[in-house]
Amino acid sequence: MLLRHRMGHGDEVLVFHPLNRNGMVIVCFFYGFAHRLFSMETAFLICCVNYVLDAVISLASMASNVYVQDLSDNADEVKTTISTGVSINHLVSIFIALCGGWIWETLGIETLFIVSAVLGLGNSAYARQHGRDVACGHATPKACEAG
Repeated sequence: MLLRHRMGHGDEVLVFHPLNRNGMVIVCFFYGFAHRLFSMETAFLICCVNYVLDAVISLASMASNVYVQDLSDNADEVKTTISTGVSINHLVSIFIALCGGWIWETLGIETLFIVSAVLGLGNSAYARQHGRDVACGHATPKACEAG
């Protein structure tokens, strides 16, 4: 699903919102359980489709860069915010990969993708709540109230 979002500066930006907040849960479910629910040939095709959906969902990070540019006061703030975000994402990705490998080896692939789905839901819940805070274009609810 492709949504149009009107930014404060008047430009229209197209933002991919493929399966909304439930998309990652669906992808994780089929990654983790396709081999148990379907024949190997069908499970392989489902995993191929999941790979594409996962890549489309990952494009959402590009949309966050657009929002950072819209909310920032200057180019230095944009650079600092995006580089900090990339650094934090990198650290979390390494940690999650190590934990994921351990979970896969000790508890199985199904548990790994259940944990992934739960992390995705938590991330979506946090982003949704934080999105309400910055909906007016300010970083905090008090700044929104002040105008």
